[in-house]
Amino acid sequence: MTDQIRGTISFLDVRGGIIKKEIGIVRKEEYHNHDPAMNISSADQKTLYSKQILTGLVYKGESMPFTVDLAVLADQLTPTMEDLHRTVSINYYFNVLLRDKEGRRYYKQAEIRLLGKDSKYDLPFPIPKIKVTA
Repeated sequence: MTDQIRGTISFLDVRGGIIKKEIGIVRKEEYHNHDPAMNISSADQKTLYSKQILTGLVYKGESMPFTVDLAVLADQLTPTMEDLHRTVSINYYFNVLLRDKEGRRYYKQAEIRLLGKDSKYDLPFPIPKIKVTA
């Protein structure tokens, strides 16, 4: 797998002294029971990748490029699944975490859609081919 997520974080307005910047990829699995007698739902969230991209102050107008190599996550990724058999959904999110001098945290999250490519093997789901939309 040679797929990557590439992007740039631009700081258009900096009110506090941002001192730490992290990026990450999170998988959220939601389980649904559509039986009216047992209306139970549960969710599980796991951080697959986390990386600190910069330490130090950030100024207004500054931009930071980043690259996430998905080859290190190849054994953990599956295609995005929406309400599969009306019981499970698997979604991926790209997270940005900023911390300021006073210890406050600021989050930004964007959904990543992973698409599968058909395989010559008979698997319950296709082998992932990564396509990112945000």
